[in-house]
Amino acid sequence: MCTDYSLPIHSHICAHTLCDGVDKGERLLSLAEMCHKLKTEHKKPPSEELAQGWVWFWKRYNKVLLDRLCLGRERSSDLCDPAAADLIATSSLLATRSSTIASPC
Repeated sequence: MCTDYSLPIHSHICAHTLCDGVDKGERLLSLAEMCHKLKTEHKKPPSEELAQGWVWFWKRYNKVLLDRLCLGRERSSDLCDPAAADLIATSSLLATRSSTIASPC
């Protein structure tokens, strides 16, 4: 039997219990969203920016490698020419002199 004063008490308890259930459900949904984000982030392939960065890096690396190879070939072909060998020797001598003059120590 319900009395007049027990109805508000029971409705308050019921409302409180329902609010607790809603809070738990909202927390569960937010945790599920976070887990989903972490799963998709973990499985995500490398971004296009990263891939473009690697493409740029390897292009620059290969260009430097080719430049070094060309310079090495030019040096070896210049050493066969006596006039070019004198020019290389003079320029290296001037470079060492200018570096000793420019250094304060």
